[in-house]
Amino acid sequence: MAGKFTLGWRQVWLALVLLSVGSMVTVTFGILSVPLLTEFGPSRMTLMLPMSVIAVIMALLGPVLGPLMDRFSLRLTVAVGGVLLSAGYVALSYVTEFWQVMVVYGLFMGPSQLTVGNMAMTVLVARWFSGMRGRAMGIALTGVSVGGFVFPLLAQFLLDTFDWRTALRVFAGILALIVFPCVLMMIDRPSDVGLHPDGADEEPEHADADALAAAGLTNRQILSDPTFWIFALILSVVFSAMRGVITNIAPMATDEGIDATYVAYLFSIYSIAGVVAKLGYAAIADRADPRKLLLMTLLGTCAAYGCLIFAERGFVLIACGALMLGFFGGALLPTQGYLVPRVFGRGVVGRVSGLLGLALFVFNFASPPLFGLIHDISGEYDAVFITYLAMTLGTMLLLPRMRVDPLEPAVPIGAG
Repeated sequence: MAGKFTLGWRQVWLALVLLSVGSMVTVTFGILSVPLLTEFGPSRMTLMLPMSVIAVIMALLGPVLGPLMDRFSLRLTVAVGGVLLSAGYVALSYVTEFWQVMVVYGLFMGPSQLTVGNMAMTVLVARWFSGMRGRAMGIALTGVSVGGFVFPLLAQFLLDTFDWRTALRVFAGILALIVFPCVLMMIDRPSDVGLHPDGADEEPEHADADALAAAGLTNRQILSDPTFWIFALILSVVFSAMRGVITNIAPMATDEGIDATYVAYLFSIYSIAGVVAKLGYAAIADRADPRKLLLMTLLGTCAAYGCLIFAERGFVLIACGALMLGFFGGALLPTQGYLVPRVFGRGVVGRVSGLLGLALFVFNFASPPLFGLIHDISGEYDAVFITYLAMTLGTMLLLPRMRVDPLEPAVPIGAG
């Protein structure tokens, strides 16, 4: 039966499509920041504040929405997120002052990042797969990179074709046409259609934390586990760097005299590298050592920072930095999706993901405006890349202390 697990793999492909939509807000902002800068003339630091607003909203809502996703309908969650996302781009087309841009990103795009993004789709895939979870998660999370490739090019095409306000309204309609058919085909759990994870004949039993007893983990147990904090620090450093780079790479390249068309290619290079990384991860994750994969990721991101420090030398080095950050950083997202259910249990994926989002808050909040502030002060971005290089090297020292085996609940099942 597992070989014919058609419905399960359909959920993976739906997750891929939905993630391409839900995760493109940050990368597309790099394209939209150019007309917003022209229209309203904010400083580079202020220009990046909408990304910090999204980080605040995600940090506040993640711990609330995560447990709800574990318990209730993901279809409804994604549908609401789709409405918010499309409505957000329509609202953005009507702003008349820059502070309104921040409000729109906070009220509309922020919640949609959780409800159509990585958290919701990780919960969905973890419900449907156990023994083949690494493969399924790697394929599904390829959607992040697909979206990063497709939507910046689409946004640039619309901006070249229409004035920026009309372009945003057309963009919103396209997003709605993608999200809502996917919602109609989504199935929350395999048990809803009489199936088990992986298409097995019975509930899979594995040595990892897939044991249903892991559903008994509490917030206190999760937060008292050193592995949670080590993993949170690694995610914080790499993801905030990726967020800072991708939201600032268009202004950075423009400063170096690179044409807008080639700037759009940078997003495509970054995203194609992420696709390759996630598909590669899907091929090896279920049998590879997670610590070695994490070490490879951290070394690769260090090389990316090295290229970006020399961005003033032109397009090639910026492109190399984007390529390596997209590839090695891109592999970290499916690593998160694979390790969270493995270590903590698929019954609490939403809960752990929400707590991780809260732990990542400071870095995600600070990185885009920090990049802009460093530029406003020094006229370049070198200092921030050197700082991230040092922090990334520091996180490598923690890898031997990170556990990749299950965390057993301290309370029996049903003990509350």
